[in-house]
Amino acid sequence: PSEGSYSSHSEESYSSHSEDSYASQADAYYSPEPEEPVARVSHHIQLDIANDEIASFGALLAARPGVFETTRSFDAFSRSVEALDTTGEAGRRRGLGFWMLGRYDEAAAALTNYSDDDVATYTCGRSLVSAARPAEAVAIFEALSQKYPDEPRPKGDMLDAKLDADLNAGDVEAAVAAAEAELEGQSTAFMESAEGRHLRGRVAELSGDYADAIEHYTTARGADPSHRR
Repeated sequence: PSEGSYSSHSEESYSSHSEDSYASQADAYYSPEPEEPVARVSHHIQLDIANDEIASFGALLAARPGVFETTRSFDAFSRSVEALDTTGEAGRRRGLGFWMLGRYDEAAAALTNYSDDDVATYTCGRSLVSAARPAEAVAIFEALSQKYPDEPRPKGDMLDAKLDADLNAGDVEAAVAAAEAELEGQSTAFMESAEGRHLRGRVAELSGDYADAIEHYTTARGADPSHRR
């Protein structure tokens, strides 16, 4: 064959080989586009506020991170809550949903009429505390602590709310003294619980004993990692 035909054939072969090689490398480097959008997988509990069973406040606490996972999840949950009726079981779920969204005044208002439901009542108390209305929450937690005397959480919340209410009055020393008096009368089991340790940490912190406060807070978190503080 002539030199021209040889050169033409070589160039065509090289060009074809180069293009094929580049395409192969590109295919290996880039992942193919999925035929359909891949749904995002959440690692949090997804609560259907309108239908799922809500047997305890702990269920709300466990599902709350999923509400705030993304803007889309927050907006979708907000729409679900706001679509619920204001009476009956739907009204109860609406109030619980408001707590999950951090709309505490609305949650307290919605749950006030559900005093026969322990989950709604407890969530109402927690909403009042979060809304900076601890004095109103004291009676709620006190009633629950009398109903469940062996459970440290309602008693701890009652004493916590009392301390917050006393601090709101402006006399820190009086508030600390009242909290110490309340703690002196508690059982050893309560004092060693997450709630008891947390309260002892607060008293120590307010008294300026920061090392003791850190120890109590750390122990409280170790006893119950879900403890709110």
